Amino acid sequence: ERIYNKVQTDDPGNPQSFWQIGHFNFQAKGDKESFHHLNHLVSPINPESQSYTWRSSLYIRDFESAFKDADTWEEKFLDTKDYRVSREMLTGLTSHYAGDSEKARLLLTRSRMEFMNLLNEHEDSYAVLHSLCLIEGALSESESAAKTCKSALDVAPNDATLDGWIEFYAANGLAMAGDVRAAVELLRAVLDRDVGPVIYDVMYHPAFDGIRSEPVFTEFMQQYATEEKQQ
Repeated sequence: ERIYNKVQTDDPGNPQSFWQIGHFNFQAKGDKESFHHLNHLVSPINPESQSYTWRSSLYIRDFESAFKDADTWEEKFLDTKDYRVSREMLTGLTSHYAGDSEKARLLLTRSRMEFMNLLNEHEDSYAVLHSLCLIEGALSESESAAKTCKSALDVAPNDATLDGWIEFYAANGLAMAGDVRAAVELLRAVLDRDVGPVIYDVMYHPAFDGIRSEPVFTEFMQQYATEEKQQ
């Protein structure tokens, strides 16, 4: 934190690079506490880190912070070229991860209607389908989630730096919907990539909590965790 404050004072244009260094450290060590601290330290001057900030709160199961992250998400970063979210959707997902199924269902049912209307206006929009995949997964709409998550993958932008994250979030939706094999198949593809999420993202993300005891998922995690240790 002391180094970061000095960087901010001496070279205000540099904090984003410092933030990225922190991500590399997380990828190397899986230090979720530092990952959380760094993202919240940087977010006031680097709003682009907001999705990471929210996710870092989820990783340490600090749902109070996650609710705040969702509530303070800057307006201009709700709709970007890579994703489209709403505060209600983010709060609904956080409620789902926190185990408040009643609140989650209320918020996510409304969010689903909103994003279905958006899809009618923006057909084949990856940004909209991405969010619908997560919403329908959290609502345990297994058939709809499977179809929507596949559609999101089909129309996703062709970008090597994003491919792993695109597959990772589709796996989020499928895991929440209970489609363990489809989620694991995607996660294998994700972790075999050179760029994108790493084993720690799978270990810590609450979207996979509902399938962690499934034999297929357990075997997958043991395999990749062993490979990570050997590297």
